Amino acid sequence: MSFLRWLAPLLATAPLCSVACTDNCSQTWFPFGGSSFLLSSENATWYNAYTKCHDLGGSLASILSEGENEFLAGLLTICRVDKAWIGLTDTYHKKVFTWIEGEMLFWNFGPGEPSGSGDHASEDCVEMRQDIDFKWNDEYCMEKRRFLCRKAPE
Repeated sequence: MSFLRWLAPLLATAPLCSVACTDNCSQTWFPFGGSSFLLSSENATWYNAYTKCHDLGGSLASILSEGENEFLAGLLTICRVDKAWIGLTDTYHKKVFTWIEGEMLFWNFGPGEPSGSGDHASEDCVEMRQDIDFKWNDEYCMEKRRFLCRKAPE
């Protein structure tokens, strides 16, 4: 898998990651490129994740490049998280996916996605999923997942 090349920087901070990945830990922002990313230690609906990221000084993560996607896939892999919300949605315009913050510069939906179908009538929010090589899947927004936040470095 191509995201393995991004594991080296995470492994170099393995003590931080082992703390950041526990359920009862302080949350750690990991720098990558011109941003910092955080993996939540709790599950939330997409809407609650949106609010929590803002409370932490960021936003639900927009993913602007393959490199960022691979970095986040590496973080999810090390932390043994199989699904996480990102800041992509078609809530505002059906079948037109947009980032909460940032431009749509990179597209990484899994095969057959976005499908708009599944166990629920409405799949308006997007998650990264391990079972499809950390590609993206549209999902019902009220499902509870861990989530990824993004902010500018301090």
